[in-house]
Amino acid sequence: MTPETSGSTEIMPDPGLEKRTRRRFSAAEKLRLLTEAEGLAHGEQGAWLRRNGLYAAQLSGWRKQQASHGWEGLQPQAPGRKAGDARDRQIASLQRENSHLHRRAEVAEQLVELQRKVFQRVEKAQQERRSWFVEHVAAQRRMLGKRAIERRADGLGIDLHARFAAPGAGRQPASQ
Repeated sequence: MTPETSGSTEIMPDPGLEKRTRRRFSAAEKLRLLTEAEGLAHGEQGAWLRRNGLYAAQLSGWRKQQASHGWEGLQPQAPGRKAGDARDRQIASLQRENSHLHRRAEVAEQLVELQRKVFQRVEKAQQERRSWFVEHVAAQRRMLGKRAIERRADGLGIDLHARFAAPGAGRQPASQ
């Protein structure tokens, strides 16, 4: 029996369909490829790049790294972001906390200003109400005082309305 007819459930993967991984080059490989590429005649570089599975941008990046950092620039680097030290993380955390506290302080200042304005308006309304009340009470007292005088005058037989309405009116004749 062959493996195809034996009823085996094992699947053999096709190497052409497998996911490719990124190629990593050592510093020595990069330097070798750069010197090889520089030795090529004009027009041969494209075919050489295809044979080696490279891109012109890779060579350009390697040249820049070598020019700026020398041999160290060609060394492989770990992918992803560089881990910051604890001090940098603490500084970033404190800056975030500081900006958060600044926002809270601004909101608190705005609330205090709002409370001050509300208090001023309430105080003004209370003063207006007090002045209205004082005027109302004074008017009531005046009215009560006027009524008391009218009652007293009626008790004495004096007609105050007639007396103050026209000159000479409401006077009692002099007794003889």
